[in-house]
Amino acid sequence: MSPDLDRINSILDKLTLDSLTLMEKHIQSKLELEKCMSEGESNLAKARYIKGQNAVSQLQLPTEDSKEFNALATVHRDKNSKLQEEVFDLEIRKATNEENPLKWFGILIPQSMHKAQDDYKRSLHRVKESANIQVQLHQTLSTMKQMKLLKKQIMCKE
Repeated sequence: MSPDLDRINSILDKLTLDSLTLMEKHIQSKLELEKCMSEGESNLAKARYIKGQNAVSQLQLPTEDSKEFNALATVHRDKNSKLQEEVFDLEIRKATNEENPLKWFGILIPQSMHKAQDDYKRSLHRVKESANIQVQLHQTLSTMKQMKLLKKQIMCKE
C-alpha cells in the first residue's frame, strides 16, 4: 500500500471515531434537553395546580393584539475561524421588571413557575449545544466523504 493510502486510512479511522463520539454527545445532549423540558412541564403543572387552572393558561400569553416586546434570548450564527464552520451562539439578556414573562401570570408567582422558567432557559442552552454538535458531526461526515473519494482516486491510479 502506498504511504498516501496509509495516511488516508488513518485519517478515516480518526474521523470515524470522532463521528461516533459526536453521535454519543448528540444523544446525551438530546436526553438532557428532554429532561429539562420535562422538568419545566412538571413545574408548570405544579404552578397551575397551586394557582388554579385558569390562572396559568394560554389566556395569559401574548396574542396578535398584545403590545410588542423584545425577545430575551437571541440565537446568532457565527463562523468558527479555526474550522471555518458555522456555530450557534445564544445571547440571553436580563429582563427588566416590565419585560419579565412571569408577570403575565399575576403578582404572586409560585416558586414552581420560577423553576419552570429556569428549566426552559436551560433547555435553550441544550438546544444550542445540540445544534453545534450537529454542525460538527456534519463537518466530520463531509470530510469523511471527501477522504473516501480521494482514496478511491488513488486506488484507481494504482
